[in-house]
Amino acid sequence: MEAQIMFPRVMVISGKLYAGPKDTSRHGFDGSLSNDILSLSELQYLDLSNNKGLTGTLPSLIGNLNQLTTLILIGCSFFGPIPDSIGSLQQLVFLALNANNFSGPIPPSIGNLSNLSWLDLTENQLNGTIPVSSGSTTGLDMLVKARHLCFNWNSLNGPVPSNLNNLTSVRELYLSNNNLNGP
Repeated sequence: MEAQIMFPRVMVISGKLYAGPKDTSRHGFDGSLSNDILSLSELQYLDLSNNKGLTGTLPSLIGNLNQLTTLILIGCSFFGPIPDSIGSLQQLVFLALNANNFSGPIPPSIGNLSNLSWLDLTENQLNGTIPVSSGSTTGLDMLVKARHLCFNWNSLNGPVPSNLNNLTSVRELYLSNNNLNGP
């Protein structure tokens, strides 16, 4: 039976809310992310980086953590699609899901994250095109506050969207080691 990660308490440290100890990265967590984390409605910061034993899919209910400003899941073993509900995290400023095994397309709903300045999806198994807005569909070209966009080491394909040129705040754009084409 796989263990479920649960955070029994919320601590206020330096004016920010953290689940469990101040730094939850590199603690050797095993199992999958429990839906119990969703009861932490005031959670603002979640960093579970470098816990290779942390596996499973990212629950779609992650989108209910509407106070979350920072989500860092670097170097875990999450797999499956990134849930569309991630686009409901309107307060999110920093999103790092790199070095996992996420697969499928980049959810266009990420384009709803109007406060996002850092998006790193490097070293996953993401495929399809880079989503851009079209009609009523959002896309990554809506991330006008983004300064860092990192998509390298995936299996993205198709043309590099020209709409990304409109993101004048972007200082770093990494697209290497994909199957992208264009200027």
